[in-house]
Amino acid sequence: MDTKLHPTVTVTNIKSFIPITLESDSAQSTTWSEFFRIHCRAFLVSDHLERPATTTSDTTKTTDTEKTSTPKTALDSWERLDEIVLQWIYGTISSDLVQTHYEERLHCLCCVGCPRGPELKVIADQLNNIEAPVDDQSLVLQTLAGFTDSYEVVAIVLGNTKPLPSFNEVRS
Repeated sequence: MDTKLHPTVTVTNIKSFIPITLESDSAQSTTWSEFFRIHCRAFLVSDHLERPATTTSDTTKTTDTEKTSTPKTALDSWERLDEIVLQWIYGTISSDLVQTHYEERLHCLCCVGCPRGPELKVIADQLNNIEAPVDDQSLVLQTLAGFTDSYEVVAIVLGNTKPLPSFNEVRS
């Protein structure tokens, strides 16, 4: 087993490498982006800047036999590096951009065609942590909007209930 540390885990202060804070109305977005890309290439994680086109199991490009023999720690390692890159991004952008990112994730969960109660709640909690609270009614409406056609009747009934049920009731 290889016990070498990936260079990414040695970064303790991202601001020493990327001294620019990306602001939503900043003219320095190109400079920030270039610094960030250079940093990711230097630390061997530039592949983490692109959203995978397929599901996680497809991105490994292995056969079913290879998937079962691949140690789980290898996948965990890639996911860990992905989270570190995400921390770098959050550490170098303004709080309003962090809020915008979480709000976008909240809305995108409803566009994938199925109810995503647990993920909605996690993102709502993250928004609450950065002082951008999401009220219960918004969570209910986001959840109902994400229902597939097979849940259409349930969404209509719940959406027409007065008062609107709580998020926990809809999620269950």
